[in-house]
Amino acid sequence: AAGTAGPPDAPALPPLPGIDIDAALARLGGNHEALVALLKRFEQSQGGTVSEVKALLAAGQRPQAAQSLHRLRGVAANLGAGEVAGLTAAVETALRQ
Repeated sequence: AAGTAGPPDAPALPPLPGIDIDAALARLGGNHEALVALLKRFEQSQGGTVSEVKALLAAGQRPQAAQSLHRLRGVAANLGAGEVAGLTAAVETALRQ
């Protein structure tokens, strides 16, 4: 999605590949500061998910790996990261079979 200028006092958000900024802002009532804070928190809380899932799978803990992916999928979807959410859902489904 293209960067969104927002209110005059809000800094413009640069385009973020894979993130639908407009959709995320719509969910947040146009609150740019909240979106920036959520993106930072997303990176902090979910940035290690791939490594975590690899470790869980190596330990034979498929249900726990699927649960970690489920969390990532939900947060990604709320932030407008549809591709991440879609890929995560596919892997989560495969792990639950």
